[in-house]
Amino acid sequence: MSITPVAGIAVKQNLVVGFSLSYAHNKDNLNTVNYETKSESYGAGIFIRKYVPLGKGFYLFGETGLNYQYYASTYTYPSQKSELKVQKIGINLYPGVSYAMSSNFQLEFGLPQLVSLGYSKTEQLVNDATTQETNGVNFNAAASAFSSFVLGFRIFLPK
Repeated sequence: MSITPVAGIAVKQNLVVGFSLSYAHNKDNLNTVNYETKSESYGAGIFIRKYVPLGKGFYLFGETGLNYQYYASTYTYPSQKSELKVQKIGINLYPGVSYAMSSNFQLEFGLPQLVSLGYSKTEQLVNDATTQETNGVNFNAAASAFSSFVLGFRIFLPK
């Protein structure tokens, strides 16, 4: 289960600034005795989105944002337990196309994190004994971004 509410305000014609929150939780018990995986993540971010009218209700948009995410997972096997904790902060570029079905409702198709730059800190506990820590900086320009596209909608509340 995951939820990601987003809220923004139009500060100028075709320009929106806002914030997002995210939460996800997953728990799996496989048909094997004493095997369980649990994961949880939460995050927050700020963004700015610019719309360019294309005509007949279609808009091209570009969004850039600064995001933070915390992720933790636990894997429990018979007589073993491993944990993973990851903190990430990053900026990304999110282009897309939207269609205004009304003045308050838009459908959108986008390529989140087409370009991203980030920093991550990872801590992993293996077999209840060995702790490994890593820090990293990454840059990603996804030429094949269609592997992770978003199809969604936006609701615009009147003033």
